[in-house]
Order: sequence, then C-alpha cells, then structure tokens
Amino acid sequence: MFLPYKDDNPSRSFPFVTVAIIALCSIAYFFQTGETTATYAFVPNHLIHPSYWLRAVETLITSMFLHGDIFHLLFNMLFLWIFGDNVEDRMGHLRYAGFYLAAGAFAGLCQAFIGMFAKIHVIGASGAIAGVMGAYYVMFPKARVRTLVLVFPVVLPAAFFLGLWFVLQIVSSLTGGSGVAWYAHIGGFLAGYFTAKRRGKS
Repeated sequence: MFLPYKDDNPSRSFPFVTVAIIALCSIAYFFQTGETTATYAFVPNHLIHPSYWLRAVETLITSMFLHGDIFHLLFNMLFLWIFGDNVEDRMGHLRYAGFYLAAGAFAGLCQAFIGMFAKIHVIGASGAIAGVMGAYYVMFPKARVRTLVLVFPVVLPAAFFLGLWFVLQIVSSLTGGSGVAWYAHIGGFLAGYFTAKRRGKS
C-alpha cells in the first residue's frame, strides 16, 4: 500500500474551489441517506433510455458529491487536497471548477461505457479527482510527493507516483473485483492529462 500525505509544491493562491468541493462532499456525506443516494447517484442504465437522459446528465454531476463510506470520502478528499490546490492555482479558480466537473462527468461516462446495462448506483468524486491527478502529472512532474509505503515515509517524484497510480488502476480494472469504478479512474486521469497537455500548447 502506498498513500500520499503531502506534496512539496506550495500554491501561490488560496484554493477556494478545492476547499469548497471538500466542504460540499463532507456536508453531503453527513446528510446522505439511502434515499438521497438513490436520487442523486448516476445509473449507467439510464443512458440507454431517452426518457432518462436529462436525469443521467444531472446525476453525472450530483453523484460526484456522494460517497459510499467514511473511508471513501477521506481518501478522496486527501488526494484532492494534495493535488487540487496546485492545479487550481495554475488553471485559475473558475476554469478549474469547470475542468473538475467536466473531468468527473467524462469519468462517469467511461465507467458507463463499460457497464452500459448496469443498474447500479455509481457515486464518488474519484473520477473527477483522477482528472486533477492527470493534470498534475503534466503540470508538475518534478514535484515531490511525500508518501507512506507500507509504514515507511518515502519522497517520490510526482510523475513516478502518479504514473504508478495510473498503472495500478489499469491492472486493477483487469484483475480487481467489482465495487470500484476503475474505468472512471482511468478515464478521468486521461481527461486531465490531455486537457493539461492541450492547455500547455495553447
């Protein structure tokens, strides 16, 4: 197991959007019930029924603010806190907010493409956060990420840490069990990677 807990990459501005997302996800979790999950979760099966398309679009967004349990929430928010502030600083607050939502929606569609007929409830911010990580990979490849490997603190280059994380998502999508939206992680990361690449050339 390897878990990041800090990056040595100070931001020049306060991450208003990142903090707002963390606050909204936390508030949503503590008020979340089975009914709200059923109402606001994304259901891939809705995409094959035209009468549900509007609902599918809405829940691609609302599902990003719901989480399955406290550990799901905490791990997602930790990753967002570590990588989100620098990406927000580089993109600007409004552009970053739009990017975050778009990456999360694209991630949800990638998961739906694999399981289009699934009637399960897909929730969590991990696809959007994977987008942030993909952008960070491009923008700050040499930043140092402080990581726990088992119980040992190790400092890794961001490109290595995030590249390894991405490879693990691919391996897990092929060998891991159900219950985790591996393809949302992969799709979100690629969305962030190519968005940052394109922005760097513009």
